[in-house]
Amino acid sequence: MWSFLVPFFTETPEAPLILPDSVQKEQWKQMIEKFTSLDAETFIRPSLGGVYNLAKENFSDLSMNILAGWNDKFFDGRLAVTAQVGYHQVENKITRLSSYGKNYIVWDMASINNVDQKTIIAKKRSTIRRIQAISAQAEFGWDNMAFITLRGRNDWASTLPTDNRSYFYPALEASFVLTELPIFKGNEVINYLKLRGAVAQVGKDTSPLSINPELEPTELRGGGYKYGFTGPNSKLKPEMTTSYEIGAEGRFLNDRIVADFTYFRTRCTDQIVSLFQLRFLSCRSCP
Repeated sequence: MWSFLVPFFTETPEAPLILPDSVQKEQWKQMIEKFTSLDAETFIRPSLGGVYNLAKENFSDLSMNILAGWNDKFFDGRLAVTAQVGYHQVENKITRLSSYGKNYIVWDMASINNVDQKTIIAKKRSTIRRIQAISAQAEFGWDNMAFITLRGRNDWASTLPTDNRSYFYPALEASFVLTELPIFKGNEVINYLKLRGAVAQVGKDTSPLSINPELEPTELRGGGYKYGFTGPNSKLKPEMTTSYEIGAEGRFLNDRIVADFTYFRTRCTDQIVSLFQLRFLSCRSCP
């Protein structure tokens, strides 16, 4: 049983109906002649093209953070200690559905059902990226003058090889407020002066399908699949960025002058580069 959508026809349409094969052409001719008084040959001719491409993506970003903290003071309140531990989890999921077809049957009807059935291509792609981590932090402060903060975090990433899936990155921060020393008390020139320094590492995983080959359909006769253009790396390591920073900040002459100085350096190891392409030039006679 066949069912047809009969569009509104005028005697001088802007474009004719596009039929991909003789079977559909004959069926549409019968429908036009049955429901209209128009000449079907005026509205039907061999396929002239037209492309329909529809893609839909669903994103989900789930995150969970569980933190527990503790703080206390010792030595008559001169030593302040703060500690914190945490558990973290992130999950990114993407599902993509796409439909493609060409050679419209009805010139003004945008639908996957309105294209040549032999040209329809449907694809589905799903990726999941998950990270689980634990973290810890401890901060020590002495008499509101000297401060030291220690941080550490360990991640387990699903997008990295099993041997390199776990990676740890620490951080150390320290600062010293010189104006809390007795020799600077009551100084009208230097109202506030602090020195600071930090060393920190940050780890990073990669995107899904970076360690295992992704199959793509081939357009060769007989069908089948092939590997994508970008090859995977089964020995991929997490990208590590190490940064160093020193600085000073101060206020002078009853806060009329404010100064802040920072020097930092960043170094990246095992950098992960995606979508890297080489461009080639070929010529018979190059200068």
